Amino acid sequence: MSSKPLSDIVVKGALDLANTVGAASPKYSNVVITRLFEMYGEYIRANGLQLTAEGLTETFGTKPSDVESFYRYIGGKTPGTMLLNLLSTVVSDLPHPKNVPIIVPLFAVFTVMTSLSVGLRLWSRQKVAGGIRSFDWVALAGFFLTIIYGAVCVYHSKISGTYQAYYDRTWDDLKEAYKVYLVLMIIYPFIMGVIKISLLLFYYRVATLNYVHWAVFATGGLTIANTIAATFVHCLMYRPIDYWNHMFEDFVKINPRVPLLVFGSVYILTDVAIWIIPMPMVFQLQLYPREKIIAVITFSLGAVACVASAFRIWAINEYQNFKANSSSTLMIDAWSIVELNLTLICASAPAIRALAIHYAPKILSTIPSGFSSRGSASRASGATAASKASGGRSKNPESEKSIQDSTDSPILPKEVV
Repeated sequence: MSSKPLSDIVVKGALDLANTVGAASPKYSNVVITRLFEMYGEYIRANGLQLTAEGLTETFGTKPSDVESFYRYIGGKTPGTMLLNLLSTVVSDLPHPKNVPIIVPLFAVFTVMTSLSVGLRLWSRQKVAGGIRSFDWVALAGFFLTIIYGAVCVYHSKISGTYQAYYDRTWDDLKEAYKVYLVLMIIYPFIMGVIKISLLLFYYRVATLNYVHWAVFATGGLTIANTIAATFVHCLMYRPIDYWNHMFEDFVKINPRVPLLVFGSVYILTDVAIWIIPMPMVFQLQLYPREKIIAVITFSLGAVACVASAFRIWAINEYQNFKANSSSTLMIDAWSIVELNLTLICASAPAIRALAIHYAPKILSTIPSGFSSRGSASRASGATAASKASGGRSKNPESEKSIQDSTDSPILPKEVV
């Protein structure tokens, strides 16, 4: 046994051949591919360093129609036979990186956190804003879709097994993993689009500034266009779409890594836009300095989602290079889970803060409403006294907005801060 590490070229060759050998050996689809490498080497040496079409069909179950394509994929009949024979002798030296068991813990933690955030958001809308709005229902749909996405990622993690490298898995496992990953690629842009649209609808609802409306329209149009394009490209990049059953056909129409990076980058651009859009409205609010700082921090949480999106792009670039230490897509799944959930949590932050002010105004505000300027403190006191005179609660839900209406704030603060 050689103690010298194999070069990246040899390892990448083994990863490439893992798919080819696995697809060409349906009789042994449940055998780990490193063992298949050894079986091919044993067969080649036992037959005078020959790998004939008849031998492939009879011994490994290769379809006769796939034999010529198999020879082409391994670099030619004679050179490919020598390559397989050589590879079989260095199997014991191949690296065996393991998958990090992170998907299940991430899914569990973020499901709890996001469920709590969305639940508090809906409670806030009902108690503070007078009812659940259309954009809340869209966000709720995004929440359920995010749960489904995470559950599919958990299944993807399960079938991916312990090891990252293709040659450490069976062909049956690889086929199932390809199928599930394609599903994840197709549904991700739709889920992200739904969550972003819910945020943009919220901004449109609360804003009265024309340039904010136009910014919402532009960002929403880009988000919808990117979502539609990503969904269609991911559906069409492999033809036939069940490419794992047609490995010896010319099934790759678009390099999957390229659209993943492009569409992911566009989503980062929309993340930044969605983060910036509410800032002019927040800065124009007539609040005490401490209140304004808290409001800015609340809306600045969107930057966290931008960071998660950037890490997802990094994971796509790193883990679709198909090296020995990066031939698994589970880290892409992990950062996708983080990104989707953080986007929902950040989108719920303003409503959660409004709920906190409603029940504990002294924690986040120096006056009951939290919206008036110093010059309007007397009006706030008067409104508070009137509220107490009527039993501490307004019989008319609209009267809760009396204080905000007395200010010159450019938005509807009751729903925002």
